[in-house]
Amino acid sequence: MAPHSARAEARAALVIADPKAARQFGAHGAVVLWRELAGGGRHGLLCVPDACDNPHCESIHLWLLELDERVISVARNKRGAVALSSRPGAPDRPARPPAPEAYASYQPSTGEVSASDKHQGSPLFAWLKASADADVLAHLRVPLNERELAAGR
Repeated sequence: MAPHSARAEARAALVIADPKAARQFGAHGAVVLWRELAGGGRHGLLCVPDACDNPHCESIHLWLLELDERVISVARNKRGAVALSSRPGAPDRPARPPAPEAYASYQPSTGEVSASDKHQGSPLFAWLKASADADVLAHLRVPLNERELAAGR
């Protein structure tokens, strides 16, 4: 990954990572939930929400990715792909993160968070379900709010 200035990252970032935090609420509904690793150190659960392209769908689709404490920022490029930047001295991340990932959906009208059959047993989905309190769910709704504002609702 090409190096970026901190100022450029701050403008483009969904989240500037702070592994010492318990949770972070970023731009466009992004959330990172941090916790201790059994062997020391910390890791985070990144939740990147997207409002469905179907205007009749009220679900928020979530991409879940495990982060380690070397991550500095999470950003989206112009095509919508998520890019991770690592702390200086950490190895560069490949274009597609090798970390565990999963997909889930959040239905704001019912408060239900669900995963496809393939991801039901995912530890990331279990982590999200255990941590998704009212504040997290309200923040994950941001893309739907943005879509409604753009539509003039």
